[in-house]
Amino acid sequence: MTAGARTPPVRVSGLRALSILLAFTAAVGLVFGTVGFTAMDGDRGVAVSVADDKNAYVGFTTTTSTETVNNSTTAVVEAEYQNQFSQEIGLDVTVTVDGTEKNSTDGDVPVGGTVHITAEESCSGGSVTFIFAATATAVGDGSAIDLRDRTVVVAC
Repeated sequence: MTAGARTPPVRVSGLRALSILLAFTAAVGLVFGTVGFTAMDGDRGVAVSVADDKNAYVGFTTTTSTETVNNSTTAVVEAEYQNQFSQEIGLDVTVTVDGTEKNSTDGDVPVGGTVHITAEESCSGGSVTFIFAATATAVGDGSAIDLRDRTVVVAC
């Protein structure tokens, strides 16, 4: 046997070994996919409670009466809106009676402040329907709240 025909062992440099390892990892990732996800689903519970008118963020209370003078009866409704937010609000209230606008007011209401609005209409038997439509706007951040129309019927 001759002693000169041996090839030296192949030495792999560290950079080449790292490149081969990364290529192998990328190939395995392409074949089998990754552990990532494309969608997620979750359930969250929501609890909603409704407060009475007087305990709502914009409290609403009314008193009604009838007044008769010289055989003429007038139905009167006095409404009070109270700001129970933690900041000042702008309040715009319009009162209509049997489809006709009778009274309106608007302005800023401080925290804990109240706005009183009175509407009256003559009646000759039966009843009179007053509708109070209000919008509250949080002063400063521009958030608007359309309050549910409140209908008050006064029997004459």
